[in-house]
Amino acid sequence: MPLLVLLAVAGITWRAEQRYARVTQRVVHDYASIAAWQYARAANSALHDPIMAAFGPVSKSHQRTGPASPLLPPSQLLDRDEPPSMLRSSATMAFTYDATTDRLETVGTEGDERARAVIHARLRDFADTAGKIVEPHRVLFDSVGDESIALLLWTLAPGMSERGIRGAYGFAMPAKAIAPFFEKVVTTANLLPGTTITRKLAANDLAIRVTQRNGGVVFATSAALTKTAAFDSTALQEGELRVTVDLSPHLANALLVGGAPSSQLPLLLVLIVLAAALAGIGLVHDRRTRELARVRSRFVANVSHELRTPLAQISMFAETLHLGRERSAAEGRHFAAIILAEARRLTNLVEGVLRYSRHERGQPTLQPELVDVTQEIAESVDAFAPIARAAEVTVTATGAEAWANVERAALRQIVLNLLDNAVKHGGRGSTIDVRTRREGTELRLEIDDTGPGIPPPWRERVFEPFTRVEGRNVAGAGIGLSVVRELVLAHGGRVWIEDSPRGGARVVVALPAAPAPRREPPAERLVTTP
Repeated sequence: MPLLVLLAVAGITWRAEQRYARVTQRVVHDYASIAAWQYARAANSALHDPIMAAFGPVSKSHQRTGPASPLLPPSQLLDRDEPPSMLRSSATMAFTYDATTDRLETVGTEGDERARAVIHARLRDFADTAGKIVEPHRVLFDSVGDESIALLLWTLAPGMSERGIRGAYGFAMPAKAIAPFFEKVVTTANLLPGTTITRKLAANDLAIRVTQRNGGVVFATSAALTKTAAFDSTALQEGELRVTVDLSPHLANALLVGGAPSSQLPLLLVLIVLAAALAGIGLVHDRRTRELARVRSRFVANVSHELRTPLAQISMFAETLHLGRERSAAEGRHFAAIILAEARRLTNLVEGVLRYSRHERGQPTLQPELVDVTQEIAESVDAFAPIARAAEVTVTATGAEAWANVERAALRQIVLNLLDNAVKHGGRGSTIDVRTRREGTELRLEIDDTGPGIPPPWRERVFEPFTRVEGRNVAGAGIGLSVVRELVLAHGGRVWIEDSPRGGARVVVALPAAPAPRREPPAERLVTTP
């Protein structure tokens, strides 16, 4: 359920993020449209005075002779007595065009007939399509090969009521000569409403492209256009150029009332990560639950099998003795010994299960005391003797006196579990050696068997509950070695498995050793004689 809630919240957050993004983009696009229109108007104004200055000589001449006077030769456009003009000095050609006779006169193009042909065709087309002339100063753009050129025109109107042009004076120059005027507009003009942006815009605030009708770029800033860009195709030189403007994302806070909505992506990513984590935890939990169910089923089956065999033996031999069917007193004692061995096996099994259960519930029950470990181990081996005889296994115990602070019942449980494990893995007819010795500050219990041994990769894993070496079908509940490890660790010791010199496995239990208790000498008695 929490996973579904997180996924739902993530979906809502994602939709809100998309909605906020669309609103922001729409607002930025609208402001970009305003900026494009304002830029086109400002660019027209920025070009007006330089164009007028470029046509200073012909303008003065027509003021003296009147607008209907014949067209002047193009060489007069380059009058050296006039003050220098930036645009006039960038011109590669000056020309005069008579629209009534379609006659083009040029100065400076004798070596470039291709450029002259392009200019002539462009002027002819302009004369045919021009409407009523309102502003005589114009700039046309075209391309000669891969190079864009600008045509500065000063047009002559045919009459007050007529459309088109009577003729034009002009300069041809590379389009890049006009670019400085477009660049200056970026930082000097007020392209956005003053109530929205109170400071002058910087170059990195805008992305601007000024392009010709054929797509050639006349001017461009370094910033890239995005999907919020807007364009104006009519205001700059009466549609001769198209202006495309985009605003930098960092202007959104100033453009939107209350600022741009903060991105929900970090929250969305956190929710996605949480959802993925919960999904992973759910899968792990589900897998763990299924594994625990299998372990519990296997545990119940193993314990049931372990209980069934000794109970069957006890029932059979007890019934034989009860009915008096033993053939001799020795056979009766033998049956009784089997019953005793199986009863002790049941006792060991039940004790092991109870120990494991208490450990799982976190209920420590140790009550250590100073004991002679060697003596306790010998008594445990004696108690295990009936089980060993029933399995035809020989158990020998050696060791000098050694003392430790341990719980007697826990120590007995450790020894009996290890002996039972050695019998199961060693099989019938095997031999088990139990040795106790002191090594430094530790007391070591070593149990060797003559079975197949335990491979190194499994020597740590077999101490985990319900774990068995692969490929071995050995009876048991699967908790014997786990109980041994927990009891040893509870005493501050350690346990491990290594190779036995007898060819099988050696289980080593190391416990903190303790000094032997001081024995008081017997008290002297005063003996008196009559």
